[in-house]
Amino acid sequence: DGYIGINTTAPGTTYRFKVNGTAAGTSWTNISDMRYKKNIVTFESSLEKIKKLRGVSFDWRVDEFRDNEFSNKKQIGFVAQEIKEVLPEVVTEDEKGFFSVEYTKVIPVLVNAMQEQQKQIEEQQKKIKMLIEEVEALKLKK
Repeated sequence: DGYIGINTTAPGTTYRFKVNGTAAGTSWTNISDMRYKKNIVTFESSLEKIKKLRGVSFDWRVDEFRDNEFSNKKQIGFVAQEIKEVLPEVVTEDEKGFFSVEYTKVIPVLVNAMQEQQKQIEEQQKKIKMLIEEVEALKLKK
C-alpha cells in the first residue's frame, strides 16, 4: 500500500515512512525548489509567534508505549498540542489521534523572528544615537 514501517507491524496511513526507535543518517534533504511552490508569501509577526512557544524538557512514557521504543534519555522539544495553537502548519495528527511536530518547519519562523528582532535593535540604536546627539548639543549650549 506504499506505507513503510521499520520496527513496527502497523506503520499506519499518516506517514509514508515511520520508524519506531531511533534513526540516524548523515543527511536528510527537504525538497524546496521554487518551481514546486505557488502563493509564496512572507509571513509576518514571527517574533510574536516565537514568544508564545514553550520549549520543554521531558521524559518519554517508555513503559506505557513500549512499541514506540522511546529513548530513556532526557528529551527537549515542544508539546505538540501547545505548538499547534501557535503554528498549526508544523503539527500533524495521525490516525490514532497522536500529534507530531515537524521541527525543521520551525526554522523559517525563527529566521524571520531574528530578522524582526534585528530590525528593532537597529531602530533602537538609531534612536539612542539621536538622543545622545541631542544631549551633547544641549551640553554645548550651556
